[in-house]
Amino acid sequence: MTTRIFQRDDLYELSSTGGAVTHVLRGHYPRKFITLSLSCGAAVTFAVDFSTDNGATYPAANQITFEMDGAGSRISNIVNQRPDLTHIKVTPDRAGTYTVRTLLSDIPTELNVNVLVDGLMVASDNPLPVVSPSSSAYNASTGAALTVVLDTGDGARNPGEVWVKSSAAATFTVFCSRDGATYRTADTITLAAAGEKLYSYDNAYRFIKVATTAANNNEIEIAAGR
Repeated sequence: MTTRIFQRDDLYELSSTGGAVTHVLRGHYPRKFITLSLSCGAAVTFAVDFSTDNGATYPAANQITFEMDGAGSRISNIVNQRPDLTHIKVTPDRAGTYTVRTLLSDIPTELNVNVLVDGLMVASDNPLPVVSPSSSAYNASTGAALTVVLDTGDGARNPGEVWVKSSAAATFTVFCSRDGATYRTADTITLAAAGEKLYSYDNAYRFIKVATTAANNNEIEIAAGR
C-alpha cells in the first residue's frame, strides 16, 4: 500500500509500507539529472527500475539497487542518458515504512543546506555530489557457498576493493560485467587456511561479483568509489 504525499512534473514523493513507488515522468524531456532520496525505518534494499515504454517493461539490465543497513536516509544522484525515459520505479524488498522522493532536473541539483550523502558531507550550494560517493556490498554465509554482487549504479567506479574471509581453506573468484548477466573472470583469491585477504583493483565495469563454492563460514565485502 502506498499513500501519496505530493506530485508535480519534476518532483514526486510517496510514503510506502512496502509496495512499489512509481514516478511517471511528464512534460519536457529529457531530464538529465535524477536525485533519489530514500528514507527507511529499518534495514532494507531498494531496487530502482527504469522504463522507456510507458511502464510496459523494466529491463533487468538497467536495474540498480541501494542497500541500507538500518534506519536512516540516503541521497543518490543518477545521470540519465536516455531521452525517452518515461517511468522510475522504486521497490523495497520487504514490508516497512519508507519515504521515496525523486527529483528530476535539466541541471545538477543545487543544495540549500549541508546534506550527508553516503557518508560524504556536501557543502551548501554546491552541485550534488561534489565527489561521487563510494558504494559497497556485503554478505556472509554459515557453512555454505556465497556470492556477493556490487552494482555501481551509474557506471564504472574505480578503484575497487574486495575483502574476503573464510573459516577454512577457500577460493574466491572475482568477476566483472557490463550488463549484470554475462560475467568475465578477473581474478581468483586463494586462502590456504582460515583467514582473510584484501585486494584492490582498477575497475572499468558496472558490476563486480565475488563468489566462493566453499561450504565454510564465509564473508565477502566489495567497495568501490571514484
